[in-house]
Amino acid sequence: MRIGEILVYSHDGQQRKIGFAPSGLNIITGESNSGKSAIIHILDYCLGSKNCHIPLGIIREKVAWYAVRLILDDGELFVARKNPAADKKTSYEIFLDTQPETSPGSHDELEANSNLDGLRKVLSSAVGIGENLHVPGEGQTRDPLEANFRHSLIYSFQDQSVIDNKNQLFFSQNDSFVELAIRDTLPYFLGAVDKDELLNQNRLASLKRRLKQLEKQLTVAISWQDASIDRAQSFLAEARQVRLIGPEQRPVSPDTVFELLADVPSMTLEDPEFMDTDDELEKLEDVRDSLRDEYFAIGKRIDDALNLSVSRKEYGKELLEQRARLSLLPENDQEAVVCPLCHKIDEASQELLQLLSGEISDVSDRIAELQIHGPRLQAHISRLEKRQTELREQISSSQAQINSILAQAEKLREIRNLQARRARVQGRISAFLEQQSSSEERDELELKAEELRRSIAQIESNIDGDNFFARLRNAEANLERLMTEYARDLLLEHSDGQTRLDTRRLTVVSETQYGSIPLEDMGSGDNWVGCHVISHMALHDWFRAKNRPVPAFVVFDQPSKAHYPPEIDDLSGMDDDDRKSVVRLFRFMYEKSEMDRPFQTIVLDHADEKEEWFQASVIERWREGVKLVPDVWPSR
Repeated sequence: MRIGEILVYSHDGQQRKIGFAPSGLNIITGESNSGKSAIIHILDYCLGSKNCHIPLGIIREKVAWYAVRLILDDGELFVARKNPAADKKTSYEIFLDTQPETSPGSHDELEANSNLDGLRKVLSSAVGIGENLHVPGEGQTRDPLEANFRHSLIYSFQDQSVIDNKNQLFFSQNDSFVELAIRDTLPYFLGAVDKDELLNQNRLASLKRRLKQLEKQLTVAISWQDASIDRAQSFLAEARQVRLIGPEQRPVSPDTVFELLADVPSMTLEDPEFMDTDDELEKLEDVRDSLRDEYFAIGKRIDDALNLSVSRKEYGKELLEQRARLSLLPENDQEAVVCPLCHKIDEASQELLQLLSGEISDVSDRIAELQIHGPRLQAHISRLEKRQTELREQISSSQAQINSILAQAEKLREIRNLQARRARVQGRISAFLEQQSSSEERDELELKAEELRRSIAQIESNIDGDNFFARLRNAEANLERLMTEYARDLLLEHSDGQTRLDTRRLTVVSETQYGSIPLEDMGSGDNWVGCHVISHMALHDWFRAKNRPVPAFVVFDQPSKAHYPPEIDDLSGMDDDDRKSVVRLFRFMYEKSEMDRPFQTIVLDHADEKEEWFQASVIERWREGVKLVPDVWPSR
């Protein structure tokens, strides 16, 4: 699988196409911010990435669809994927054409006809990935892993953040899950896994999983048998507590315990009959409340009558005192009143005396009236007090009836609670009895487990683990031979020793007279970039030689960054030693791209060297306004 074209489509139907030579070195050179670094992310997105990692900005705003035309051994494959909405990380609208005649000229011709899973399956098949499964070793908890196209694509990308990273050799290796996937699937891609052995390993893994399940069931059955007597006694204690069985029923022997326990779930106890007390309680409370209202109303009337009686008594007392004062006046009010000083008749006093004499008669009439009505008022008060006593007795009787009904309701709640507790105990005992396995079931599990053990032993005798490790060591030895040669071609530091790929730690190691020096302990960005380039070129040389199911291209983004800062476009004033190192690196990639089978090395860089072979390898030059996405394209 190689890259034929990368295409981007504008929102108004325009198309931008980048064509690639089917083999050899392909260089896209250009200024900063021209879109070079987006190439890897466009390829990754179109080739089945879950999310779109194309940076937000001009490209994401102006492009409607991304596409790639792939060159296969037996044809071509066209894949297009819609640009995600501004607030989304991905789009699942995918167009797939397995027999393209030409690339669509406008995004109007792109209509979603596949999904992400379908795309990945097609790509895995197109690159030639067959049935495989990596089974983790004993003691490892992760699930078996099947290598797929996304795993093979890891060896095809070296973006700008990775290519000079001394702590990360492979694309997306900083993701712990991807790192584990590389370790598990790299032996398959190196060809260390034989197909027949692989099928046997898959069957062996399946049988071991089944055996593990059976052994777990057996362990549970045996532990149940050991602990069941104690648990059964505990359940009987609970049954006694809720009176499902009598307190005297305390069996000791296991058979008797289980016989009694087996009867508990089916026990039924008659529920006591209780009348519905809600209506009766409501009526009694209404009667009581009515009696209370009348009782308090009569009490108020008695208070008013008593207050009136007191007031009348005070009033009568005042009348008697008034009459006593008036009785001191002369009895004959017709006699003339003579002033004792001047001995003249006082006519004004005479008139006053006559008025006071009339007052005596009026006071006497009022006193007589009070004496008549006083006994009547007392009789009225007595009647009210008698009625109040009757009401008090009726209220007490009503409250006694209410209390009786409430006590009956409380007793009913207690019985219902007991019934609920009984039901829970019966349910737990029933579940316990259902989980008990018979000796016949345990014997059957033992037979199945023994049969699986024999099958596993037979398959393991047919699998020669030494062959796998021998093939893996052979692949690692060949990679070491290639990488050592490549390191010396690039004049890398420590190249006088042996340079190898550590397939477990996933890093480059130089074996020197001073010891093993891993990539992370090497100095200078030139060495870091060189180790990334030689390890990937060596891997692809091996993949091509062994016809392994890995895409036949690798993309390097800014391999000159150790010498030419990416933000500087004018390289005319750069040091000559830096330029020689860059030319050496590009010449290396140019020469090593010529493999036994067609292979593409795609380089995205702002270097634009004058050597004839370099210029012949340039497929796009993005300068003086030329970019991946034209400025005139409209935004979404």
